[in-house]
Amino acid sequence: MESREIVLKHEKGLHLRPAGKVCDLALKFQSRTEMKVGTGVYNLKSMLSVLSAQVADGTKMEIVCSGPDEREALASICALLEHLDENGSEVV
Repeated sequence: MESREIVLKHEKGLHLRPAGKVCDLALKFQSRTEMKVGTGVYNLKSMLSVLSAQVADGTKMEIVCSGPDEREALASICALLEHLDENGSEVV
């Protein structure tokens, strides 16, 4: 299991478009991928789960991945969440 704490820095929070991008990315990995926000645990492979977290700008979260490709999954998901533009796309 690999995990990392991050703070979402996206003015509009984790709304529909960035949530979709996170889900699409998580689905590419075999590992279980979760986001812990407060006392809640949310499946990053489920759009409804991610949206139900109601993550706003400045929210502290822990991304947890466990499985055969956990390191790659964690690095990719955190990179996406840490570099979102106003449309929810990753800024490179």
